[in-house]
Amino acid sequence: MNIQKLAFVILLFISFTICSFPSTSYACKCVEPKSPTKELRESTAVFSGKVIDQLEKGRTQFVLFEVKETWKGLNESQAIVETVNSSSSCGYEFEDGKEYIVYTNETDGHLEVSLCSRTHLLSAASEDLDKLGKGEEPSEQVTLDLSDEDEPPVWMMLSLLVVGFGLAVFYGIKRVKKKVNK
Repeated sequence: MNIQKLAFVILLFISFTICSFPSTSYACKCVEPKSPTKELRESTAVFSGKVIDQLEKGRTQFVLFEVKETWKGLNESQAIVETVNSSSSCGYEFEDGKEYIVYTNETDGHLEVSLCSRTHLLSAASEDLDKLGKGEEPSEQVTLDLSDEDEPPVWMMLSLLVVGFGLAVFYGIKRVKKKVNK
């Protein structure tokens, strides 16, 4: 195999690899919001609380709340909820230091929030508070942390892949040259 054929095969491999991992696009479309009581029935946990920390990891936003009042599914003083970090993908955009009424659903053991739920600022939640009545204070005091796990960043993994591929190409060319010179 000559160098031109090898270069062509490498180019073909790189092109195929890039095209094999297209980016996914999402669009958010919500139906008409449910009533507070219906949303309460269909949610895993409903609470009000203040955002005290956030962590973005990939396309997921982790939000840590100091829970003030709970109506369903939660009795801890803090809660971590997940949402997609883009409103165009139905993710809810929380602001640090603001208080919200939060309607969550459990997916794979995690509480998730969607833009399509009744989650919104507590200051604009008078209808919800009227319909839901008085909630309960959390009974269990916990301290949660959003520290990032020890996962290697994507750029590091891609760099290792490129270096490995480069070494394979280098040794492949060296091997071909050795055969040609014999």
